[in-house]
Amino acid sequence: GVAEGDVRASFEEWMRRLKAPMEHSTFFICQNAVAKIKERLLPTIEANGGCQTPLLPFAIAAILRFLTPRDSLTPLSEGSDTFTGLADKPAALDFGDTGHEYASGLRFYGDGTYLFRSPEGTVPRALEGLLGDSARQSELDAGSIAEKVVKDHILDGRCEGFADQIAKDTSKLYCRMV
Repeated sequence: GVAEGDVRASFEEWMRRLKAPMEHSTFFICQNAVAKIKERLLPTIEANGGCQTPLLPFAIAAILRFLTPRDSLTPLSEGSDTFTGLADKPAALDFGDTGHEYASGLRFYGDGTYLFRSPEGTVPRALEGLLGDSARQSELDAGSIAEKVVKDHILDGRCEGFADQIAKDTSKLYCRMV
């Protein structure tokens, strides 16, 4: 597993980056997250012969958490690639009924819900029911599901020789987030 000190150090570094001024919100950056992992993180993992830092499984776990739909899977309409997520704590800001638009057609609401897109929808569908009032899975099941999602939908046959460890480390961190 990943040592708690490493997780805390990763989180602190992540928070420093979040506080840095940037033009886009974190919600905006998380759009198309699975593709970004495959294009940006996996080549780094492969080039280094595995995860040299706990930041990579942490980043993958955080993206999985973002892509975990609230309660049951609720695309906005049949065939839609837009889903509803739930932040850990509702925002202290009053966005009114319309919410805050962070990308075209995507909003964050004061009750902590947010809309996100997942073009293929495979990851949100696999993570269905792991969050919210109707959470149907135990931590063990959530870890098993997350591990399978990482192997089948994120690593997708890549990172041979260390995919199992990446999936295990990521699933442990994900379980702490849901």
